[in-house]
Amino acid sequence: MMGSELKLSRFVHAFDIEDSLALFHSFRVDTVFLPKESRDLLDRLRLGVSPTEARKMFGTKSTKTLTDKYFLVDSSYDEIAELQKCVRKDVSGTYFHTMYLLLAEPCNLDCGYCFFQDEMPVRKTGDRIMKESTAKNALDLFSTWAEKKQPATIILYGGDPLINMRTLKFAISYTDQLVSEGKLHADTVVSIVCNGTLINEDFVEFLKSFGRRVSLGISLDGPRHIHDFWRKDKKKRGSYDRAIAGYTLAKEGGLSPSISCTLAPNNLPEIDAITDWLIEMEPAGMSFNLLADTSKLHMDAKYAEDATNAMIRAFKRLSV
Repeated sequence: MMGSELKLSRFVHAFDIEDSLALFHSFRVDTVFLPKESRDLLDRLRLGVSPTEARKMFGTKSTKTLTDKYFLVDSSYDEIAELQKCVRKDVSGTYFHTMYLLLAEPCNLDCGYCFFQDEMPVRKTGDRIMKESTAKNALDLFSTWAEKKQPATIILYGGDPLINMRTLKFAISYTDQLVSEGKLHADTVVSIVCNGTLINEDFVEFLKSFGRRVSLGISLDGPRHIHDFWRKDKKKRGSYDRAIAGYTLAKEGGLSPSISCTLAPNNLPEIDAITDWLIEMEPAGMSFNLLADTSKLHMDAKYAEDATNAMIRAFKRLSV
C-alpha cells in the first residue's frame, strides 16, 4: 500500500503509555506501540512523507506494520469512502436487540463508587423520572427496529428504577402487549436492575404475573461488612439488611432473583468470602461488575488485573 506519499490515517489517535507511544486506530480497532519519542514525528506524518522518509523514521519493519494495518495510508486513499463501504456492508442484516430505559435518575442510596450519579450535571442533580408516554414512545420505536425473528431485551435501569414504580409497571405491561401483537419476538425479556431495598409484596406479586418474561437482578456486594463499605444510604447507613430483605422477599414470593456483585479494590482480597456468601445465597444467576472511573475513584491497570484474577478464582468455584 506504499504510494508516492504516506500520511497518518485520520482515524489514528496517540496516547502516552509509560515509555511508549500507543497509536489507536478507531476505525480498524487496532493498536500499535512505538517509542515515546515518535510523538514528535506525528505532525510530519499528518502532512505526508515519502515511503523512504517513513522507513528512515521507523525502520523498514515498523513502517510495513504501520502501512499493513492502515495506520499510514497512501495520500490518495479515500478513508471516508472506505468507511462508508464497510458501514453499508456491516449494517446489512444487523438488528437492535437490547434497549435500556433509564426510568429514574434518583436513587435512595448514595454508593461511594456510583458512576451514574457521578455523571449527573451540576444543574441537574438526578431528580428526573421517565413519564409513561416517554417509555411508550421508546418501546414503540424500539419495536420498529428490533428483528421480529430474534428475542429482544429491555433493561429497566436508573438510579433505582423502583423509585418510578408507575412507569416501571407500564413498561413491563406494554412490552408484554407488543409481544402479544407480534411486534416483538415471543421470547423478549424485560430485565430489572435494582438495589433491592424498595422491593415490596405488591411489586413481587406484579412480577410473578409475568413469569419468566421478566427477570430481576439485585445489587449485593457480599456479606454485610463488604456490602456496607460502599453501598450506603443518604445518611451514610449501610444498606445490607434492607437489600437482603428485598432479595429474600422476592425469592420467598416465588421469583428467581439474580445477584449483581461489584468488585471494589478493597474487596478483592475477600473474594473467597464473597464466593462462600454467593453459594449460600443461591441466586438464580450472578454477575461480577468492575468499577469505572469516577471523580472520586481512579481504577488503574493493577485493579483490572487483580479483579480479573479474582473473578476467575470465583467462577472456578461457582461453576462446580
